[in-house]
Amino acid sequence: MSPEFKEFSSPNELNEKEKSLVKENITRKIDRLTGTINKTLVLLVISFLSLNFGRELKERIESSGSEDKIENVLPNNTAEESQSTQAGPGVKISKNNIENISPEDDSERAKLIKKLRNSVDNTAVDCLLISQSVKDEVERQAMLKNVPEVVVENSVDGFLSGVEKEDIELFFKHCIPQGAGVEKVVYLDEKVEASKAYGYGSESEAAAYVKYPGDEIVIARGMKDCDNAPALLDVLAHEAGHCADYLSNRYLTVDEKLCLQNMLVDRLRQPNHFKSPLEEDIKNKDPKMELTLEVTEYFAEIFSHYIKDKTELPSGDRKIVEYVISRIDPDFDSRHASLVMRLLKEKLGAKWYVAKGINVELTQEKVGEYSSLIARAVSSNNQNSQ
Repeated sequence: MSPEFKEFSSPNELNEKEKSLVKENITRKIDRLTGTINKTLVLLVISFLSLNFGRELKERIESSGSEDKIENVLPNNTAEESQSTQAGPGVKISKNNIENISPEDDSERAKLIKKLRNSVDNTAVDCLLISQSVKDEVERQAMLKNVPEVVVENSVDGFLSGVEKEDIELFFKHCIPQGAGVEKVVYLDEKVEASKAYGYGSESEAAAYVKYPGDEIVIARGMKDCDNAPALLDVLAHEAGHCADYLSNRYLTVDEKLCLQNMLVDRLRQPNHFKSPLEEDIKNKDPKMELTLEVTEYFAEIFSHYIKDKTELPSGDRKIVEYVISRIDPDFDSRHASLVMRLLKEKLGAKWYVAKGINVELTQEKVGEYSSLIARAVSSNNQNSQ
């Protein structure tokens, strides 16, 4: 059960001065100053899944130390079964793990795999089956005791007006579930075009992406060019969703990953699911590939919106995110995460004003006020979790 706030639990409990700060909403002012943000520039965040399925599958197998040739682990092969090897904690790779299930196999796992192969790209299912996973709850709890802190590299410090390394570190510590799988965040000053598989258009540029094997977030030049510091947190939350999904998350079992992918496919077919341009604008000539990409972006979107404000999501979408979070971080306090994220966005907005030389004296004061509010929220949460 998530700990409850005692002295600073929600916006309703802010004093009048604090309410005025939140009401002012500096981030909206920045949106107006920088103009309408092109969704394909700021919020187009690509997962490694979207790049080249065959190449990624090959890299996964090679990195696992398997002696199998790539042909021996693709569907419908007839090669003799090769010796199993470890792909990650508790997961065995063998030909039988990912070849088409025989008609006689009536297990729940086999039924799910068959169903998914009829819906999404087969290689996405293959990648799931050989991805790093835990074998059971005992192993998961042991791993969750040793989750490394997210390393934010110095390249992030100051790459965007108003952005400092310490703010991003605080964001990951207090806003992202500990088992999401993010281990490193870097800024790379390069232009990254969106994969043509998405069909977003030739002008689409990525703000960030997740680097294989799914534990490193790379912020690209597209984020810098948009010049909107508060929007960075939305992008990072989305990318964290890719790290926590059914391909990258090493704290879920294979069966949980299959269940998650199946829930996402089923939910996308329901008319009242949460809708986002990142999912709805995907166009691919291959229906299975299109659905695969939609599922991937859909989860990252509902994950990030859950962090930002879970009340924005229909109950069916919240349940999917909570299915994951309840396993990777049972004590995660979504109210605390949403509060800190909102205050951090306002702080970054005020710092953006200072960096641009706009009302420096007044906005510098507000930077301090937002820092104080964040400190109060963090202190209160620490006391309640003890």
